[in-house]
Amino acid sequence: ALLAGFLFKKISRKLRVIVIVVVIVLGAALPFLAVRFWPQLQNTLHIPYRSSLASRVTIWQSALAIGRDNPMFGIGPGALQERYLAYQKNYPPYLEWAVPQPHNIYLAFWLQTGLLGIIGFLLLLAWFFKHVLNNLSFVIGYLLFAVMLYTLLHGSVDTLYWKNDLSFLFWALLAGVAY
Repeated sequence: ALLAGFLFKKISRKLRVIVIVVVIVLGAALPFLAVRFWPQLQNTLHIPYRSSLASRVTIWQSALAIGRDNPMFGIGPGALQERYLAYQKNYPPYLEWAVPQPHNIYLAFWLQTGLLGIIGFLLLLAWFFKHVLNNLSFVIGYLLFAVMLYTLLHGSVDTLYWKNDLSFLFWALLAGVAY
C-alpha cells in the first residue's frame, strides 16, 4: 500500500481512479469469485481441504446465502454466528463453528447493515478517495491513502472494520481527509 501510494503520485488521475475502483470491486467480488471457482482450483492444484482459504470459502458460501435471504435489511450486528451455524451445514464440512464475522469487509457491511449500509460505506470510500487523490502531494494525504488501501485489501479476506480499535482507525482516516 505504501508503494502504491508513492506510485500514485506519478500516474494520471484517470489511472488512479481505475486502480481504486478495481481494488474495491475485486475486494467486494472476492467471495463470489472464490465460491464459484475454489472447488475447481482446489482440485486442479491439489490444495488440501483444510486451509485458511478453504475455511473462508465455506464462510463466504454461508454468508452469501444469508445475504441472499436477507438482502435489503441484512441480519443486524452480532447475528452472524447463529445464522452461520444454521446455513453452514449445507456446504462442505468444516470444523469452524465460531464465526463472528464473514471475513470480508463488504459482506460484513451488507449482512450487518443491509443494502443502505453497504451503499453508505461505498459512498464514504468514494468521498475519501476523491479527496485524498487531490492531496497526494502532501505526506499526510499519501499516508492516509496507503492506510485506507491496505485496509481495503486486507478487508477482502477479513473484517477489519468490525473491531473497535480498527473502526476508530477507519473514522480517523476519514477525519484526516476532512481536515
